[in-house]
Amino acid sequence: MTIIITSFFLDIMISKWVNFNSFFYPLFSILSLIFSFLYFNKKDNSFFISAFILGLLYDVVITDTLFLNAFVFSILSLILKQIFRKIKFNYLAILLISLGTIVYYRLMVYLILIILNYLEFNIFKIINSILSSVFLNLIYITIIYVVINYKKIIFKKRKHIY
Repeated sequence: MTIIITSFFLDIMISKWVNFNSFFYPLFSILSLIFSFLYFNKKDNSFFISAFILGLLYDVVITDTLFLNAFVFSILSLILKQIFRKIKFNYLAILLISLGTIVYYRLMVYLILIILNYLEFNIFKIINSILSSVFLNLIYITIIYVVINYKKIIFKKRKHIY
């Protein structure tokens, strides 16, 4: 749960300084769902509700679109649940899932906004949008992965001491 809250506040802070089409646009909140799935483990309803609430907060505070991100985050939580039932949780899997999450998020939001006539279709804009999100977010995922694994190692060492 700490990862979700921290990611959300980092999204708020960084998105205030960075342009939406910048090469360093953060999507930390949506990527935090990958790690929070482990926290919720078998509590599917809690995971889905948290994803919906996080998306709703993202809508209100960051993007000013009511229910768009709540919908996208909720669908992503269903997809992540299915993926993690079939894939082992390791660094390569997390990077690939993160990359897929970024592509999913950017495509879904773009397609929904096209359907609602907020945007016109432009393949170069969507490719630029996806590429602008990859670099910073994969660095963030790597840092979170290292921190979580470091905590696991420390916890195991403490268990052996007592």
